[in-house]
Parts: sequence; C-alpha cells; structure tokens
Amino acid sequence: MAKYNIHAGHCPQGKGASGAVGYLKESVEDRKVKGEVIRLLRAAGHTAYDCTCDKKTDQNGCLRYIVAKCNAHTVARDVSIHLNSGGGTGVEVLVVSKNSKAYKEATRISAKIARALGIRDRGVKIRPELYVLRHTNAPAFLVECSFVDNKTDYHAWNYKKCARAIAEGLIGKKIEEKPAAKKAADKFFKVKTKQALNIYKSPGKDYTGKKAPESVYTITETKTVEKMPYGRLKSGEGWIKISSKYAETL
Repeated sequence: MAKYNIHAGHCPQGKGASGAVGYLKESVEDRKVKGEVIRLLRAAGHTAYDCTCDKKTDQNGCLRYIVAKCNAHTVARDVSIHLNSGGGTGVEVLVVSKNSKAYKEATRISAKIARALGIRDRGVKIRPELYVLRHTNAPAFLVECSFVDNKTDYHAWNYKKCARAIAEGLIGKKIEEKPAAKKAADKFFKVKTKQALNIYKSPGKDYTGKKAPESVYTITETKTVEKMPYGRLKSGEGWIKISSKYAETL
C-alpha cells in the first residue's frame, strides 16, 4: 500500500492567511474535503498524513509550515486541496510541469471531480511558480475543486463526492468501504413485561429471590433454555423470561 501527504490549503478560516470567500469559504470546505480524502485512503489500506497548517500565520509562514510537514514523510504523492475564486467555473488541477510524475493522476482527478459534481473540467494547468509544487520532495499536485464565488459551482458543491473523486483518482480504482461494525447498543431492545417476573443469575437457574415489577426493560442479550427465551437486564440484576406469555417486545 502507498503513502500520501494530504493537506488543505491556507490557514483556518479567520486565522491569518485563510482562503477565498464567496458563496463558500475555502478554508472551511477544503478542510472537509481533506478529512474525507484521508479517511477514504485509510479505509482502502493506505497511509495518509495530514500536513495541513492549522495555526494562525501569514501566507509565507503557512506555506513553509505545510512543506516542512510534507517533507518530513517519504510518500508517493503530495496532494494540496483548495477551492478557486475569480468568477470562473469548474475544477482544475495544477502541477509544476508536464513532466511531473503527478500529471497522470492530476488529469484523472480533474475529470472525476467534474463528473461527480457536474461542473466544467478545466483540466491540468502548469504552474511552476507555486511554492508547494516547487518545494515538496514528492511529486505534487494542487486541486482547485471548484469556484467559491460561482453560483453554479456553489449549488453543485458536495465535499464528500469531491473527496471520493480525489481519493479514487489518486489510487486509480474505486474504494469499497466495509460496512461499519454494528455497535453492541444497536442489538439492545426493549420489552414490556406482563407481570412481575423472577430474576435469575443465569438463564433459568439460580433464582435471586428478587422480582422485576411489571414495567419496560432493556434487554442486552438473549439465551434459550429448554425452549424458554431469557433476556439479560441492562441493569445487570440478572435474567428474566421474555416469551410472549411473559413479555411483549417493543
């Protein structure tokens, strides 16, 4: 599996050199995209380092901080995530030259974001003057996901779709996520007892001498003994009978 540096551009919103503002705020949205890209890459088994600058500083300080964090890792690619401004529309991806090893991924990502969001594909642009592209050790590209000041782009914007397009474009294949493991609490259920019931230390055995009054109880586990279902009380007091004769499942 590969290793990648991922960062959102600029400083946090309202702190130092934050990004462009229009219908969207760049320094807010690019961080949402960055977080989702990292999550998806890790879900696919890759290593993803977060090299975002989250401190208040000026533009030069922010750029130096990002590059230093990127160059602290040996990775396959550096990915810089931004949103554009200036009245245009669509997505474009910037690289340092046509000979960049990141050019292929840049082309693929631009096309995938355009399809995912339904906006214009402006393609790959050559920007040798950009600090991050020139100073990172690994091949780098900068994604201008959409325009913050264009109403069409604003209405089309979906950070999760954009992030998936970046992550899948980067690794060159679809990311299939495993369903989240069901939480134990999701398996709990409630019953309403029809009468006071004996409480047992274990299913059908070792009567505690206590009774559960007629009420509603949360059951955390079930076991059947001699065709009688028992439920463990969430309170930890023990087990009660939960067949339809004794209780109603809610």
